[in-house]
Amino acid sequence: MDDQVVMESTGSVWSTLYDSIEKADIKVVLANPLKTKAIASARIKSDKVDARILAHLLRVDLISPSYVPP
Repeated sequence: MDDQVVMESTGSVWSTLYDSIEKADIKVVLANPLKTKAIASARIKSDKVDARILAHLLRVDLISPSYVPP
């Protein structure tokens, strides 16, 4: 399986990070934060917990991707 990265489009710096990862020839999936309800309903909220949940959702193909214009 090829390496993949999943990230949410939050804040103002996501596009720079997205472009950097993409230029490294790694597939990037931009998760739609409004449709990633598992994170919103988590009891414990932290970046580490959110990242683990996003990685699991990517692994089982449950990420609703956002459109990223070229």
